[in-house]
Amino acid sequence: MSTRSSPKELPRRVPSTVLAACCLLAAGAAGTAILTVRGAMSIVDLEGQKSSDPASTAQILVLRIALSVSAAVLAIWMCWKNGVGRTWARNLTSVLAATALLAAVAALSVLRNRLAPEAAMTYLLSAILATAVLVLLWRPGSTAFFRASSLETVSAVRADELPGQPDSVTVTELDSEK
Repeated sequence: MSTRSSPKELPRRVPSTVLAACCLLAAGAAGTAILTVRGAMSIVDLEGQKSSDPASTAQILVLRIALSVSAAVLAIWMCWKNGVGRTWARNLTSVLAATALLAAVAALSVLRNRLAPEAAMTYLLSAILATAVLVLLWRPGSTAFFRASSLETVSAVRADELPGQPDSVTVTELDSEK
């Protein structure tokens, strides 16, 4: 006899590694917002010097804000989905973190002598955050959490697809039917 239960009924404890990765993602989103505000202030300062076209300055400002808001929303959504154990979210977060890591390393290596110290520090922090997120999401405890969440979802879907059928059948049950 088997009992059916949905994934919502099965309490799971989110590992500290996943929680830490989510906190780092949220910190990255906050950092992006702060850097956007600072960048907006520097663009406004340039506008005061009349060194650029006001229309292009406004377009750059709007584009930076839109990209910043999009990145923050994506980071928060990835935190949420990683926290409930979605494997696709872990994979997407890993791809985005690896891309951020490569971009930061490329910027630091190519522009190392031409970067302002603040920009170099920003790239360095971005690389550290991305590396930490990648390591935390792929630790054994995190992997077990995502695997268990995936199995619970699959078993719940299969139970819904096969009404009247047991959730699982063991080899001894099959042998006893012969």
